[in-house]
Amino acid sequence: MNTSRYEHLTVLVADDMKTMRSIVTAILNSIGITQIVEAKNGVEALAKIKQSPIDLVICDWDMPQLCGIDVLKVARRSADSYSIHFIMLTSNSGQGFIKLAQQYRVDEYVCKPIQAAVLEQKIVNVLERMNKKIAV
Repeated sequence: MNTSRYEHLTVLVADDMKTMRSIVTAILNSIGITQIVEAKNGVEALAKIKQSPIDLVICDWDMPQLCGIDVLKVARRSADSYSIHFIMLTSNSGQGFIKLAQQYRVDEYVCKPIQAAVLEQKIVNVLERMNKKIAV
């Protein structure tokens, strides 16, 4: 895989668990993404989204102060971040959660415990769709 084509992307990793942020960051680095911003809760995630352009958000659903789906809803209300791509991480695998994620146009949904290969493939899927939109 040509990882150099992803080096210009900025990804926000939002999770209240530092270990999870570290795991996701390592996976991003393995595919050539080095511009990574971290947030430890939903409020911090929204602040980071407002501070600078973010291409992709990888966000935990269950976080203090503001949950991941609310981060997505608020971010998508802003004209600057309406088209932001979003991968939701969660231990909630129930149909209601999945339908809610689909309703708010989550690009990918990954259940915890996270398997590195699964998350990497979901990230690559989103990045490939992003590249196709840019190329058109």
